[in-house]
Amino acid sequence: MKNVSEGMQNFREASRHIWNTYLVPGPNIVNVETEEAFENIEKELLRCLVFEGQEYCVSNYRNKELECLSVRPVEGFMEVPIQYGIKKENGNILWQESEMVKIDQFPELRFFDFFDWSHYGQIDYGLVRAVEDRTKRLALLPHMYCSFWIL
Repeated sequence: MKNVSEGMQNFREASRHIWNTYLVPGPNIVNVETEEAFENIEKELLRCLVFEGQEYCVSNYRNKELECLSVRPVEGFMEVPIQYGIKKENGNILWQESEMVKIDQFPELRFFDFFDWSHYGQIDYGLVRAVEDRTKRLALLPHMYCSFWIL
């Protein structure tokens, strides 16, 4: 296992900056072509900044969890707030209220993406969206509690 937390924070910052400075189409404006182009840019940033030019599982970014990238709690915390999501039949996700999870009960999580509630304006990517390895349950965690490891 390799700790890639610094690279992931660089990836988060670069993604935010590119979107907010150059690509955001405007408040509450949806532009599918721009969204698709940005997703490709993010995949390349992830490949270069986190995986040091290797492909690994980058092509799955935003499509499914990255099985090669584990999300773990940052050392020093006793508990971590996690919101779990329930996928409805219509494809929508119902997010439950945050619950504090003790470090010794922290689930095995795989990175899905950095998340913002609205992607139609400025973004912060303050949350990490992950998938629980065993149950495939979705989870949201504040990025400040997360470390990232290549398996």
